[in-house]
Amino acid sequence: DLECPACSRAYPLVHALSMKYGVPVVMKDFPLGGAHIWSFDAAVYARYMQDKLPNGKNIADQYRLAIFQNQNMIASKDDLRATQKFLADRKQQLPFVVDPQGELANEVKTDRALGDRIGINQTPTIWVVTDKAFQQISDFEQIEPAIQNAKAQAGSSTAETKKVAKK
Repeated sequence: DLECPACSRAYPLVHALSMKYGVPVVMKDFPLGGAHIWSFDAAVYARYMQDKLPNGKNIADQYRLAIFQNQNMIASKDDLRATQKFLADRKQQLPFVVDPQGELANEVKTDRALGDRIGINQTPTIWVVTDKAFQQISDFEQIEPAIQNAKAQAGSSTAETKKVAKK
């Protein structure tokens, strides 16, 4: 949820650890609604960047970070007009109608529905996932140890696979 203060603290940490350990980050949008009056629109803008622009994933990641860093200056949907400047600084343009067919909004709604189906009840919700197991993280201090553990388990699994292959 781009309007969630805890998500704003988790986002840079998760991405820094992703770079440090060479592990991918899979993000899903989960705008809470209710008191979070602009998070859905910001998620749609991020999807526009991610899906429609060259180098879109990188630009969308930068946008999400900028939104998180400036949450306290965004009080309404009107304040998201700064998105135009964000894109102009990257030599891109926000179209007059960002999502004319509603496809980007549907992507955000699909992410939210997935979270609802699997019982997400708070943001951020962070999992460290391998092909054999997953661990939900609720304490930010546990993200790095969980990644280290997952990488160690994956490494031992890979070593065992290589031993079997050599026999």
